[in-house]
Amino acid sequence: MKQKNKKILVTGGAGFIGSNLVETLIKKNYQVIVYDDLSTGYKKNIKEFADKIKFVKGDIRDFKKINSNLKNIDCVFHLAAMVSVPESIQNPLDCFDTNVRASINIIDQCKQNNIKFIFASSAAVYGDDKTKIKTENTKTSPISPYGLSKLYIENLCEIYKKEFDLNYTCFRNFNVYGPKQDPNSAYAAVIPSFINNTLKKQDLNIFGDGKQTRDFIYIEDVIKAYLLAYEKNISGIYNLGCNEILNLKKLAKLVLNNSKNKINIVHKKARKGDIKHSRASSNKFQKTSTWRPVVKIGDGIEKSFKYYKVSKNY
Repeated sequence: MKQKNKKILVTGGAGFIGSNLVETLIKKNYQVIVYDDLSTGYKKNIKEFADKIKFVKGDIRDFKKINSNLKNIDCVFHLAAMVSVPESIQNPLDCFDTNVRASINIIDQCKQNNIKFIFASSAAVYGDDKTKIKTENTKTSPISPYGLSKLYIENLCEIYKKEFDLNYTCFRNFNVYGPKQDPNSAYAAVIPSFINNTLKKQDLNIFGDGKQTRDFIYIEDVIKAYLLAYEKNISGIYNLGCNEILNLKKLAKLVLNNSKNKINIVHKKARKGDIKHSRASSNKFQKTSTWRPVVKIGDGIEKSFKYYKVSKNY
């Protein structure tokens, strides 16, 4: 594969996962187009390699604009989305307009132009299913518009595969964390939020009793999986997690271990749409590829803590 001749479009490429993916693609000598409206992504995330990419500021709901950039493309990594569960509950129409309607258009363009489609789905498709370890065969029962929107696109990919032979991969990301994740958003993920508050000497807020568990996976492991899906032409729907869980109380203590500041842990009312327990089985993708998650949670938090401290993104 002559990578320098391969052209990749990354929607949401200035966001957390997107910018880390773009950085790796550039290092591997791909031609990269970043398409982002900068609503939740940031130019600073891609400034270090801005001269090596084509950046297009645009909304994926602008069909004319996105479609004009879907010409002579080998692969689309579709990461642009409304990513917040609470926000999707507050604004379900916006969620479906962005996550479903706009994604349908991109899928249809991939069908028409023979483009590989790699989609960032979510563990939210499982909802609050009581199965201890989620496999790809676990019943999907989303409890938020966000989770439902992701499941809808997965189902559409399967239909397009059957009817039009769409070449697609959907990754059900569990709790991804690491550098460049926004710690200041009202809907910030728990790890950057905890690190941000710790560096600011502010309380760590836990919504609920703190016994809820999550399967945290470091960004480097996620990027490796995404690249394998393209470079080895792996198709299908796969979980991406570490096959391990940590409750939020223990997570808070793990974050505080990286700081000498005395910080309080404060419990607040549980949020609607939040899932109690979430643990992945990534065995399907491991059996299909050479991929393995390698970064342990303690090491990942230490790396993340150092990043935010040095970058002063707090």
